[in-house]
Parts: sequence; structure tokens; C-alpha cells
Amino acid sequence: MASTINASTSAGVVTSADTSGVLQLQTAGTTALTVDTSANIGIGTASPASKLDVTATIRAVSSTAVAPTSGKGVEVWYDSSGDFGRIATYDRTGAAYKNQYIDGAALYLNSQSSGNVGIGTSSPVSKLDVRGTAGITSFTGTSPMAITTQGATSTNDYSGIDFTENGNAPRARIASYFSGSGSYLQFGTSNNYTSGITNTAMTIDYSGNVGIGTSSPGGKLQVSGADSSVVTLINGATKGVRFNISSSGSAIEGVDNTGVASYQPLTLGGVSLSFSTSGTGRVNVDSNGNMLVVSAAGLGYGTGAGGTVTQATSKSTAVTLNKPTGQITTNNAALAGGASVAFQVFNSLMSASDTVVLQSTNGNYTPRVYNNTSGSFFVNLKNETGGSLSDAIIINFAIIKGATS
Repeated sequence: MASTINASTSAGVVTSADTSGVLQLQTAGTTALTVDTSANIGIGTASPASKLDVTATIRAVSSTAVAPTSGKGVEVWYDSSGDFGRIATYDRTGAAYKNQYIDGAALYLNSQSSGNVGIGTSSPVSKLDVRGTAGITSFTGTSPMAITTQGATSTNDYSGIDFTENGNAPRARIASYFSGSGSYLQFGTSNNYTSGITNTAMTIDYSGNVGIGTSSPGGKLQVSGADSSVVTLINGATKGVRFNISSSGSAIEGVDNTGVASYQPLTLGGVSLSFSTSGTGRVNVDSNGNMLVVSAAGLGYGTGAGGTVTQATSKSTAVTLNKPTGQITTNNAALAGGASVAFQVFNSLMSASDTVVLQSTNGNYTPRVYNNTSGSFFVNLKNETGGSLSDAIIINFAIIKGATS
């Protein structure tokens, strides 16, 4: 049988006659509410361990009830105007929100609609949408951005973001750390997933220097790699520029867009160009296109460009030497005093507009070039003495490329 207690006849006090001091309310023989001797209240449990212990689901429904006007605490309610639930830590007396902590071994936010979570916005457009404080118009300074990550200590501790899948070890990372000199931002990748991050791919130091392949860049951009490697490839749709390093030297090369398939034209441009070795200027190209040698080393062909050839039977026998420079050794057949002899030099590098420079190492003879054609030139050799000579004469030659337009 149900009982009614009228506060006017009982002073609004319900007491328990149970000697244990526990008060219970039952419906249909089932305990619905328990108040124990510590004034803990249990709903759905007869052994409450806190001031309110509920063994069931708690629901706050739409209500027009008036909110508290004083005091502070955690408030839970359903906002019917916005059709969403709210949990707030609020000081009604001071009209100010207070800090709120949500603790747990892990924190799960499960949005059953779009799966999007918003921080600073009630209308997230992605899985995590974080809206920062409005009015931050300067990148530098102390005003915090929308997301802040922090290490445990002030220096030498990393803080950042990891990228992975299915709860595995990190596959990529963006992190910062702080030294006594300033802050560093680093980007990491992995070439062995079981080992996590294996490469510090890029570092930006406190001076704004960027290092790729090095964590200590010595300039605004430093790219480091092993010898015999391509350290930089800048490419377009079909062409590219490749920077190579090796134990024997470095190279800037015009290549295709893959950087490995074929060589392509390369242009160096500017108002003027300067070329140096070991920090010393060697050759300048001025704004008028003049090429000027500015060191005492001189101008000419280097080792590997030249070649040698020897006439086989007589001083009029033709020779072949497909080099831009070299030495021709004549046959030692006799040449009468004051007489001349001519022979043809076949050279695939020769064009009709080119100039050939000749010099004999023997002062008794004068060589002269004539009849320049595509693929050959002729040499006339004169004995300048009054008597017959039988010498194997060495004639040095160099081809200077020419043009008619």
C-alpha cells in the first residue's frame, strides 16, 4: 500500500525506525532509493559510495526550470532552444565560467552524426575543427594560436603531432623543442615502420635557417646528403635542374623532369656572370657578353681535349685528328731550302667559319693554314733556310670556333 507523508503534519522530516540508520524507498517491493548513514544517496544501488551514486542512465530533459542564481558548481542540462546537452562549470554569484577537467585513462568523443568534433565552434566542418581566438593579426608575438602543444619541461623536451594508422608506431612527425638559444621545428619520416620515426627530414632553427638532411643548417637553406647522391631536384613538367654531390666534386645539371632519364639544356642568367675556383675569380662574362679571363692562369684547352698524330710516309701525306687541339708530327722526309709542302688535316670538328692557330716548335719552318672547309683544313709548311732539311717537325694547332651570323 502506498503511503503519503504530509510535511505540515510531520515537519517535512522523514526518519527511519531501522536501527541501522539506513533509509530506503521502495516501489513494488524493489528498493528505488537508499540514504545511508554517511548521507550518501544511491539510486539503483543499496550501497552508495559517494554523495550521489546512480546505477543507471541519468538524463536531463528539456525544462523551463529557473537556473540557480548564486553559488558555483557543475551544471548539467538540456538546452531545448539549441537542441543539445550542456555541461558547465559556472559561478552564478560571480557570473563567470570556471575551469573544467575531464579525467580518464583515455578520452573518447563519439559524434553519431557526422563524426566531427568542434572546439571553439558548434558547427565543426571536419573530424576536428578548432577555432582560435579572434583578433590575432600578427604571426609573431606571445598570443597563442588555436592549438598549443607543450613538453613536460621548458628545454630539451619535444612537443608535437604524430601521424600513424591503426594505433601503430608513428609514421611521420612534426615537433618542436627548445634549447638555450631558441626553438626548433622539425619534420620526421620513417623508412622502417616498426622502428617509428627514423629520419629527421627537415629542421627550421631559431634563426629561420632551414636544413634538409641536417639538423644544424649553416645558412638560410642547407641541403645535405651522402656523396654520389642527388641532393636537390627542381623540376617542371618536362625539364629540371639537378644538384649532384660526389667525393670528386659537385655539379649543377640540366635534366628531364624525373632527374635520371636524360640530360637537357641548362641556362645560367644574370646581368653578368662570374666563375671562381677556391674563392678566386677566374672568368667573368660582362653585361655586353664579353668573356674575360681575370686570373693569371690563362685561357685554353685542358687535359683531355687534345690529341696527337704522325704523318706516315711523307710531308704531303694527309692526317686525321678529330680533336679541337693537338700536335701534328710530320714525316722526316727532306725538304729543300726555301721550298714549301702542303698536306690536309681531316678533323670532324672543323667548320668553314672556324679559325685554326698553328705554331711550329722548329724555328727553321713556318706553318700556314689555308682552305678551311667543313671537316678539314690544309697546312702549308715552308723551309725558311737556304739548305735542305730532313726534320720531323712538331706543329701545335688549336681550333677557335667561329660563326658568320
